[in-house]
Amino acid sequence: MSEVIIGEKTEASASFCPSCGSASIEVKTIGILVPGRSAPAYCLACQWSGVESELVRTTFKHEFKSDDEIAQAMMTDLRNLLAKTAAASYGSFLLKWGFLDKPIKSEQLGRYIMEIAQATTRTIIETRKKMEEEAHGSPVQSR
Repeated sequence: MSEVIIGEKTEASASFCPSCGSASIEVKTIGILVPGRSAPAYCLACQWSGVESELVRTTFKHEFKSDDEIAQAMMTDLRNLLAKTAAASYGSFLLKWGFLDKPIKSEQLGRYIMEIAQATTRTIIETRKKMEEEAHGSPVQSR
């Protein structure tokens, strides 16, 4: 999907449904593709189906080497935000429900904050996908 280019920027591309504009698409690449022919593609948010070459593509450059690195940076930003703005509240909550003991150890609270940030980041991404599917009707079953 992406390759590293000069200047430590990564060039990537995103594909969107030509019917509804959703990024929730599936491209079937099972088997050997015949040169010059596109793989079947399906939108998971609407009823569109066609071939990969019909998808709307846009290229962009970013500072990350992979999609996982993008998600990791998002999680780190959220973890830092939670540590600055909500650590005391989370600490009180975890103490109340018996997940922390007095005196609260910063390493333990930090681990909870990190895990909360990871789970929240995963949930944000999954929720965005569901919201796209809901906005365009019921999701298409995987084919």
